[in-house]
Amino acid sequence: MGINTLPHAIRELAGLGLLERLDAIAIRTDELYYLNRHGQQVWREPRGLGAGHDVPQFSIHRGRLQSVIHCAVEERLGKDAIHTGCRLDAFAQPRVG
Repeated sequence: MGINTLPHAIRELAGLGLLERLDAIAIRTDELYYLNRHGQQVWREPRGLGAGHDVPQFSIHRGRLQSVIHCAVEERLGKDAIHTGCRLDAFAQPRVG
């Protein structure tokens, strides 16, 4: 299934240097519109760059998005940084201050 990633999410991924990779495999969502059953426009709104954001809005298959993030983690932290088939039983975060 695909997801629609809004500019505020893409801005964070761009900050991690992933914008070029995403742009290569995702679809830029330039506008969103709804039509009635007769094909007449009911509503239309620009999205991403067309709406004045500094980064695009993307429509992307969730597996492809996960793959981009997965590859980036492996490149930056090494293949041993990702553990699959594990179970987290508890987590405690110390209080600061």
